[in-house]
Amino acid sequence: MREELLRILNKNSWTQEDKEDLKIIFEGKLSELIDCVEPDILELGFKELVFGKGSASKRLKRASAILQVDQKYLKQIFEVLKGRKLSYKRIEIPFKDLLNKAKEMELFFLDKDLLDDLQTACEISEEFKKELEQVVHLYVYAVVTHKRRKTAVVDGSNLLWSAGLCVNSLYYFFDFISEHSPVLYPVYFVFDKNVRHVLPLSERSEIDRILLSKNVYLHSPADDLIISIAKEKKAIIFSNDKFRDKGIRGLRVVPFPEEVGDWCE
Repeated sequence: MREELLRILNKNSWTQEDKEDLKIIFEGKLSELIDCVEPDILELGFKELVFGKGSASKRLKRASAILQVDQKYLKQIFEVLKGRKLSYKRIEIPFKDLLNKAKEMELFFLDKDLLDDLQTACEISEEFKKELEQVVHLYVYAVVTHKRRKTAVVDGSNLLWSAGLCVNSLYYFFDFISEHSPVLYPVYFVFDKNVRHVLPLSERSEIDRILLSKNVYLHSPADDLIISIAKEKKAIIFSNDKFRDKGIRGLRVVPFPEEVGDWCE
């Protein structure tokens, strides 16, 4: 069992097959928990536990955070390796796959699980954190590196009209909020149902793609859904509308910046 575990530990880019082998090595609860973790995250956690820096207790704590597994179950790994001096060369934690996935993320289609994995990786490696900053949008980096988050809901149609019906203004909005504190995540967008028809033909294909996001809604009147989301999620509203007589007491409404009209020029 020990030799098989060492064989897997010394391998890079774990596969589903490696995951199945680990389930055989470990019985009981840890085996069940392994089944719930993706191979790349499993590799990250196991290698941090065995090859990471610091004391066993510190490595155990970091691995537990990565794998979302109680520390008491991870001690089984130490038990399997007992009696074997771990003097072989330390293997670098494989962050490459996480970075590649991060590069592919799009602002309207952020993956919560991936964001959480990236946050954990940043917590255990400053080098990874620096590399991540170079490959993702500033907004994504802010979401990953800050734990204080606040939900936002955007009056999408109002933003488009304010920016001369330019769909790219929706992307510039993320530039605008990149330095907001606390970090705004998740961000919901609400558009009037006729949004596609009021846009120039050249803008329609991109709005069609954005409308596929699970955080983007079509609703008329849009104001009703915007306020409903803001109340349910305790979210900040971004809009130039005043929402008079809409019962928004206690809600915060933030106008778009004056330069919004220049975002697409």
